[in-house]
This record gives sequence, structure tokens and C-alpha cells, in this order.
Amino acid sequence: MIDKEKEGTTIEIICLNCDHHFKGNFCPNCGQAAKEFDQPFGFVFYDFLGNFFSFDSRLFLSIKYLLFNPGRLTIDFFKGKRASFTPPFRLFIFASFFLFLMLQLLTVKTLDKTFDGEQLADSTLSISTSLKLDSAAIDSIAQPLRNNVDENSTLSFVVDSTEMNQIFSRSSSVRSFLGNLADMMDKEIEKLEENEEKEAMKVISNLVRSPDGFSAQVLKYTSWAFFLMLPLFALLLALFYRKQKYHFIRHLIFSIHLHSFLFIILSLIVAVKVIFTGAWTNFTFLLLPVILIYYMIASIKFYHGRWLKTIFKSLSLWMLYGLLSFGTVILVIMRVLITSIR
Repeated sequence: MIDKEKEGTTIEIICLNCDHHFKGNFCPNCGQAAKEFDQPFGFVFYDFLGNFFSFDSRLFLSIKYLLFNPGRLTIDFFKGKRASFTPPFRLFIFASFFLFLMLQLLTVKTLDKTFDGEQLADSTLSISTSLKLDSAAIDSIAQPLRNNVDENSTLSFVVDSTEMNQIFSRSSSVRSFLGNLADMMDKEIEKLEENEEKEAMKVISNLVRSPDGFSAQVLKYTSWAFFLMLPLFALLLALFYRKQKYHFIRHLIFSIHLHSFLFIILSLIVAVKVIFTGAWTNFTFLLLPVILIYYMIASIKFYHGRWLKTIFKSLSLWMLYGLLSFGTVILVIMRVLITSIR
């Protein structure tokens, strides 16, 4: 920005982005801030800290309203009270990032969990993995197999209870158990005569040996899938509350705030299981009914519905959405599996 003229304390400047003349801190034409960044680092750092803590204060206030005042954040958003709160998508991204970070940490903790010897003392376990090789499986596993395997051929791999208990005895954690299981599978694979069978079983062995990569990919695609579920849930809201004749954007913002609340509650549940140990942590799942109760209260406030109708609509809506979410997770897992074996 360039000083144009001074009248006491009033400075008229020219926006270096669009050449618009204005007075103030922001260009009214393009919105660029009237800041000079070519200054000593101390000034720039101080300004950065100011913006950072300003964002945090809005975030904390948004979370406070989101958790303890169902529906209020969405209502205030459409009343025009937006500057004091974190924008809806940014709030959702924060909640989503925290949730999937906690899920990744829980996965690592689970894989590193030490086995309980008493629980394994009398175990008699067997694993039977049967893989039917049709044309689609051949394309997925190994291109050279396409014309060399009968469509009705079946590959089987069996581990009896004695072998499984030996693997348990050599394992100190879930991760080491999977590694030992993969080693044992590799030895059995070498005994196979058909190269096609070796290729197929090697795929399974690699997946067993690398659970971290598999879980990371599942969480990655699941996070994107639920981002795409936001408008889908908004569409369901529009269908269930079509009599209100709201614009779609209202349902979408309400959907974003609901998912943000859902992710924060799930994050708390997972965080407890990551930080603490013991069976008592299972009681954190008692928070799950709170989500449905929260949604009912928020819906009554936002859609001005009655209790009985809201309860019926809420149960129906969340059952449908639950089925869609479950199907989405299954599709994500299948995609990661297909991608892993190619």
C-alpha cells in the first residue's frame, strides 16, 4: 500500500492489488489488507500472533456454543452473527482432523498392545483363508495370471490350533503376532507349486505384515468420504423437513455443525481410550446416545418442530444415515484392499 495524502490522522492509500483509492485497513474493492510486510521480523511475528490467538478465541467460542447450545450456532449464522465464530467448514475440518488423528493413534496403540497370557493359555484357534480366483481377482492380484487360472479354482491356506498357539507364544503384541503370522505364511507359500497361488497368497501375507499402511489408507479415504457425506445428509434433512421450505444452504450448514459436534464427541471417546487403559474406558460409549438427544434439541430449535414428530424423524433419519455410513465404510475398506493388491 502507498500513502497518497495525509489529513491529520487520516491516510488515503492506493491498493497495490487493484489500484483502488481508499481509507482504512482493508481495500473495499478487493478486500486486501493494508499491511506492510517488509518490516522488521518482530513486527511481523507480533502481528501473526495476534491473528493466531484471534482465530483461537473464535474457535473456542464456536466449540462452546456447539457443545452446550444445540442449534444456536446455525441459528446465529443465518441471523448474520458470523464474525465472532469460526466459519462452518473450518470448524468441521478442525473436528475431522482431530478425530482421525485420534483414530490413527488408537490404531497404533492397539497394534502395540501387549498380549494377555491368561487369555491365550487355553486358546484353540484356527484360521482358514479361502480365496477364489476369478477373472476379476486375477486382474486385481497379478496381471500374468489372467489366462492361466481356471475360473473355478480355489486356493486355501489353513493354520491349525497348534501352529496358532506357537505364534502367540512367540508374540509380545498384536503387531509382532501379525509379523510372525506373515512369516509363517511366507514359509507355507514357498511350498506351493503354482506360481499363481504363490502370487495370490503373497498379497495376503503383505497385508497382514503391514497393518499400519492399510489402516492409514482406510482412515484417509474415510475422512474424504464423510466430507462428501455432508451434502448427502443435508439432502436427507431437506427431504425430512421439506415443509419448512428452507433453501438447501440452511440444511447444509446445519449438517456441517451436526457433523462437527459428532466428530468432537467421537474424538473425546477415542482420546480417552488412547490416553487411558482399562475396561472402564468402555463406558465412554455412553456418550453416543447424547448425539441423538443433541440432534433432537437442535432440530426443534432450528426447524421449529414438535417433540413427537422430531423424535420420529430423528430415529428414522439416523437409522437411514447409519446404514449409508456403514455402507460407505465398507466401500472404503474394499477400495483400499483392491488398491493394495494391485
